[in-house]
Amino acid sequence: MNLEIFHRQKIIYFISFFLYNFARVLPHAVLTVILLNKGMTVGNIAIIQSFFMLAGILFEFPSGVLTDLWLEKYVYIISLFLLFISYYIILLSSDFYLLCLSWFIYGISNATMNSSLEMYFLRTYQNDSYKIKKFNIQFNNVNLYSTLVGGGIGSFIYEFSGNGIYYISIVFIIISALMIILFFGKTTKGKQSESSISSIMKDIKIIYQNQQLLLNIILMAIFQIIIQIFFQFWQVIFLNINFDKKYFGIFYILFQLVAIGANYIFKKFNWNKSYYLLILLISITFILINLLSNQSMFMFVLILFLLPFNIYSNQVIVDIQKLVPGKIMSSLMSFVGTLCSISSIIILWGIGVFDKVFSFKQIVVILILLFMIFSIVIVRIITNKKID
Repeated sequence: MNLEIFHRQKIIYFISFFLYNFARVLPHAVLTVILLNKGMTVGNIAIIQSFFMLAGILFEFPSGVLTDLWLEKYVYIISLFLLFISYYIILLSSDFYLLCLSWFIYGISNATMNSSLEMYFLRTYQNDSYKIKKFNIQFNNVNLYSTLVGGGIGSFIYEFSGNGIYYISIVFIIISALMIILFFGKTTKGKQSESSISSIMKDIKIIYQNQQLLLNIILMAIFQIIIQIFFQFWQVIFLNINFDKKYFGIFYILFQLVAIGANYIFKKFNWNKSYYLLILLISITFILINLLSNQSMFMFVLILFLLPFNIYSNQVIVDIQKLVPGKIMSSLMSFVGTLCSISSIIILWGIGVFDKVFSFKQIVVILILLFMIFSIVIVRIITNKKID
């Protein structure tokens, strides 16, 4: 492939992805507030969010197979179209069932996005650990800066426009799609065009043959416990400690700034031998976050939590990607996404059910302890396998 064309494609992709992610996260800093204002309870919100995960279970792997058989560019555009539909429904409706439908469509959009153009570039690097990590750092920066800008100003826009914030998101979704349609050019598969569903399914068996890959995938599935609690309910946690919702945009900016710092630290050091430390730091600080009542101490511990949280997430993803054959990159990474979606939906449904029996804080502490125990056991098994 012509390196100049490849570099140009990567720049266009990053610009388009920046606009897409900006549009996607614009309402996120006030998402729980939006749903609460639509008459939803915490239990309702957990169920609504679970439809996002359900869509991932049903469509993540098929979309990955589709990408391995088709062109990544087309799958990317389909993802943007589905997000457009999802946000349009949220804009117009306050009905619980329509909101579930919207999050389901949003989940399909996310599933197809995960297996689209990002896989095109990762496939090109042919399991080169250095290039894969470098691309992940670049991609993470684009993702984090777009999240920083979009999520950061989203709460302020919401103060003036209310649900009209979704109109702005829709405009940027359209611009993102036009960037790829008009300027990206064609993606070619070469020998990949000879792939068939049967050959892809046969190659997927590598998961069972490579136990280190399998264990890392399980580790990522377990990590969904922390991811879902934090990203789906951080606003509930902040409200419980009496933070004013008008500052949520500032907090969202803080999250991204810490994540950017964590990405820089991740770039400078090798963390694949620090799993135990990261797991313990994540678990202890997250439990403290849910128990503290002093706001200043809460914010200090929150930053201590976000640093290992982001580093750990990056390292597990890189460790998986470097073990995946390029020719089935989309299919296998989508399979990983499917397992994570199954894990996530179990967590969200569990919160939705036990919310009627236990307090939210009790549920969170129990789940964090489960994450810590299961993760340490899996890391121990991985370590023993490497020794053997």
